[in-house]
Amino acid sequence: MKNLFRLLVISLFVLCITFGLSIPLVASQELELVFIDVGQGDSALIVTPEGKAILIDAGETGQVSAVFKALNSRGIEHIDVIVASHPHMDHIDGLIDILEAYGVGKIIEPGKAVSSDSYPAFILEAQKRGIPIELAKAGSSLEVGSVKMDVLSPAGSLPDDVDDCSIVIKLSYGSFSALFPGDIGSVVENVLLSENELTQVSILKVSHHGSITSSSEAFLNRVMPKYSVISVGNDNGYGHPSAFVLMRLSVIGSIVLRTDLNGDIIFRTDGRTIGVTVSKGSIPVVQKVLAPSSKYVASKNSDVFHYSTCSSVKTIKPGNLIVFTSREEAVKSGRRPCSICKP
Repeated sequence: MKNLFRLLVISLFVLCITFGLSIPLVASQELELVFIDVGQGDSALIVTPEGKAILIDAGETGQVSAVFKALNSRGIEHIDVIVASHPHMDHIDGLIDILEAYGVGKIIEPGKAVSSDSYPAFILEAQKRGIPIELAKAGSSLEVGSVKMDVLSPAGSLPDDVDDCSIVIKLSYGSFSALFPGDIGSVVENVLLSENELTQVSILKVSHHGSITSSSEAFLNRVMPKYSVISVGNDNGYGHPSAFVLMRLSVIGSIVLRTDLNGDIIFRTDGRTIGVTVSKGSIPVVQKVLAPSSKYVASKNSDVFHYSTCSSVKTIKPGNLIVFTSREEAVKSGRRPCSICKP
């Protein structure tokens, strides 16, 4: 009987080869999530266990070749869903190239029109190709294969700040979850906290490239990600990621991965366990630290000290940041109080 079964299988295979018949592939049980290194921008590719593709942002045109590489290396010819988190160039510009090269099922975007070249060109290209466009709305959800995507923000009228218009999506597969907050700041984080929209997640795409304006202590204490991914350009001029954000992530014991240090960051999960690989560097070991008691900081290149919450602090590059244990220590360093925050 075993020999007969083996003969039938071999015969079927020969027939398929001879007559060009296709053998149905068994769907993988793993979800693949790729944070693509697009420099100082954002792009994430999700491939469902059924082989469906979701693309969230695509960086700027100058970096979009990395997105093409990620798609082509996986044999993806059709993108089921594109999420344009918000219309800043470092998120949306490369999507125009993607629309020109791939079939796309639908686009989800916040509907925030801005006076730039990228956003009108993106919408025009989608309309020209007849791709349906849906406006993201908090409370809505979408299922792509066995993956669920819940939209948490925006809700109601869009704020003036373009970053705060970002689509916030929670992706779920089994007990695995990932949060994509675009570039939202602490204002939207506080809204989500007050509305109890946030739960613990497996992976956090750190908002706004690790800017000090995002990833508040309260927000991180609610989502408590096992892994945190920062999409950021090497030696960028913004001081991203902020040393304070890195400290907050260390305090909650999250494993921090960065595209500038780790290149493409790839997660695979069966809905329970999580595996991670990186295209360069190594995966750091979590080193949970105690929160610093000091609230006074300064730059190595300045004779002024500030409260850590001062708006001026976000311009201090991580390598230049000095943290003081007390106000007295800051004064003894020969620095004077900031005239803005008056520490």
